[in-house]
Amino acid sequence: AVEIAGKDAGRWYDHEAGTGGAGPELIRHHFGMDEKAAWDWARHWLGETAMPASWTTKPASAPASGSAQPVDLSEAGRATKVAEIVRQTEVPNGTPAHAYLLGRGISIQPPDCIRFRQNAFGRFGAMVALATDAAGEVLAIQQVYLTAEGKKAPLDLVKRTNKAVDGWAERSAVRLPGCEPLVLCEGVETALSVWQATGQEVWACLGISNIARAPVPEKATVIIARDGDAPGSKAEGMIARAATALALRGLTVLIATPPEGEDFNDVLLGEGEQAIRNRIAGADPFRPDQAEAGRKRLYIGSDVEMAKRVREDLTERHGRIVHAEGEFWRYAGSHWEAIPAHELRLPVHTYDGASFETPAGEPSNVKLTQTRVNSVLNECAALCAEPGFFDALPAGINCTSGFLRFDATGTPHLEPHHRNHRCRHTLPGRWAPGTSGIPPEGSMLRRLLTGSFKGDPDAQAKCDLLAEVCGSAALGYATRLVQPRAVVLHGKTAENGKSQILDLARGLLPASAICCVPAAKMGDERHVTGLVGKLLNASDELSPEAIASNIFKSVVTGEPIEGRDVYKSRVEFRSVAQNLFAANQLPSFKGGVDRGVQRRLLLIPFTRTIPLEERIEDIG
Repeated sequence: AVEIAGKDAGRWYDHEAGTGGAGPELIRHHFGMDEKAAWDWARHWLGETAMPASWTTKPASAPASGSAQPVDLSEAGRATKVAEIVRQTEVPNGTPAHAYLLGRGISIQPPDCIRFRQNAFGRFGAMVALATDAAGEVLAIQQVYLTAEGKKAPLDLVKRTNKAVDGWAERSAVRLPGCEPLVLCEGVETALSVWQATGQEVWACLGISNIARAPVPEKATVIIARDGDAPGSKAEGMIARAATALALRGLTVLIATPPEGEDFNDVLLGEGEQAIRNRIAGADPFRPDQAEAGRKRLYIGSDVEMAKRVREDLTERHGRIVHAEGEFWRYAGSHWEAIPAHELRLPVHTYDGASFETPAGEPSNVKLTQTRVNSVLNECAALCAEPGFFDALPAGINCTSGFLRFDATGTPHLEPHHRNHRCRHTLPGRWAPGTSGIPPEGSMLRRLLTGSFKGDPDAQAKCDLLAEVCGSAALGYATRLVQPRAVVLHGKTAENGKSQILDLARGLLPASAICCVPAAKMGDERHVTGLVGKLLNASDELSPEAIASNIFKSVVTGEPIEGRDVYKSRVEFRSVAQNLFAANQLPSFKGGVDRGVQRRLLLIPFTRTIPLEERIEDIG
């Protein structure tokens, strides 16, 4: 809850966590920082100083004392919280929940999924609805806060939904038992009204967007008891998309509609149970092509209005959408990925020919051109913009097994993949705890390293350094090191192993994490955008063309860079890539090699030509 006016404007309170305060406390609460790190973060956000390293990872020490304590957001923590809330509930008979339902015209004894919780929010109790799966396990709850008289509590946040597990809406609902066909509703009060009037099985999905995800059995017939939303409204579009999703699953879908501006609880209070029965019995069959017609109704037909609709469509299809570093991003289950351009343009195309009324009240239709599609996507980018979304990442490696997080002592801990890790790639390998970091005798890796540096007095130091280079790339930490450097595998002769080492580094990462931007092209704004989001920039040869010193240093250190992709707007980003080059000759720089350039280059000499009898084709 946030105060939006008065002397306490801007102050907040998390009633579930029992903590609150002003801006600094919010930063501490959200990031789990101590007080100093929170003030450092705030100063940077205000543009006062450079960002210190203290806020990029959570402190290893115990959480700071005081009111702003971190909240356990793990699945186990959520499940424990939900179980504790359920344990505190009782049957609603004789409680404010009973009085509340009577006031809504619901006099039937509710099933056990409707409960009451005393002192749920300070002095206010709550009607608690339990969303259960087919086995009866509670996967989520919704609380409606009530006064002692059974009225809605005078709070800004009257309802709160708590989930025990991710994906609960695809497995559970507030289930009111009865006969077929199944009726799906958005809210609990609507569901109880329909259940009382019809005796049919009714599910409350706890949100309009969850209707599409409801775990309805295959080939079933369902009736959506929708609210009477205005034609062309956002809610009407969401209902159409939900009905379409159910129909595409092979279900027979009907839609029952109350009068405009009302829901079925309003019908119960105003017209009685028979009116509900009549509307449920007269539910209209739904066809997926109806959704297209509904979605194409616009109010004013502006680019901004279409951009808002497109964002809704993309969010419905992909979940949360973020625009950062010139791309739209979606979470793909283990990492964030850029949405291909054609997948972005097609949702805009659906509004070609959409009807709307001009300010004079005349009917008109949208006429899309390439320029206007680009304009809509540009406005959509502004709506989804989250600058710096990928800047503050936890220290860890995102692999097939999960997210391998390293604490302050370097000890690894495996966590399930999560969107909050903000990783853009998933490494193809799995983590095996206890595996030695030394390649086994006779292994291909051992043969590659020993063959490349046989007889070299610095062989072990070079092998250790190469391991660090690969590790910094896998972590996405190359530009966050104390002294970030581009690494040059330098050998004047051929067949000395440097190209195979380069292939080895490439093989550790997915193709999506690798780019090849030659150092000489980094000064070209059309080429430098190839570094966006990449973990490794690997190039086989350094061109004799001189390198732009200033841009090169910015790339290596992760300073802001501007680039422009073809036909796109200019974008600012920070490179996180480890730069690794294989070269027979050392590069030259425009303006000479000053001390700044020297600090950003690290040469690993390859001095041995591998004999023919020791060579293995493509060993890297």
